[in-house]
Amino acid sequence: MKKQLIYILFLLILITAGCGYHFLPNMPEHLKTTYVNVFGNTTIQFGIGSQLTNELVNELNLDGTLKKVTKEDADSEFKGTVIQYTQIPVSFYEDKTVKEYKIFVKIYVEFWDLRKQKKVWGSNLSRSENFIVQQYSTQDTTPRIGVFYSREEALDAIVKGLARDIVSRTVEGW
Repeated sequence: MKKQLIYILFLLILITAGCGYHFLPNMPEHLKTTYVNVFGNTTIQFGIGSQLTNELVNELNLDGTLKKVTKEDADSEFKGTVIQYTQIPVSFYEDKTVKEYKIFVKIYVEFWDLRKQKKVWGSNLSRSENFIVQQYSTQDTTPRIGVFYSREEALDAIVKGLARDIVSRTVEGW
């Protein structure tokens, strides 16, 4: 009984002590407001820069750490460009038509401290998702976890993920 009590006490100490890993804020404390420039787009995927800009604004509003304001009133600023959009086939139906594609999107983004006129961070970020091409003659009813059933759904998931990544990198230093 005494051994079990010591074992339980030891486990509680380990659990409450944690592993020592923690996030360090990446964002300087004096930054409270931000401006989001419209993301540039060097790819052939029309509208993806604007879509990413809108989603980043949504994520910033959900997070609430930085208030979005006009450029004139901002302490900080986001700048970015969509630099790669690739859609490649990853599987095929028996008749050799494409069954599934992978979409890959890569961006370059920077977060600037406008008060000190210096870049806080800049990085390439990327995400990918798969989607299935529905054939009217094939009844593929196999459920696939993590696979979308339209290009638009897959692209939306990528853009939302990239916006979350930008906010996390800015606020949490991750």
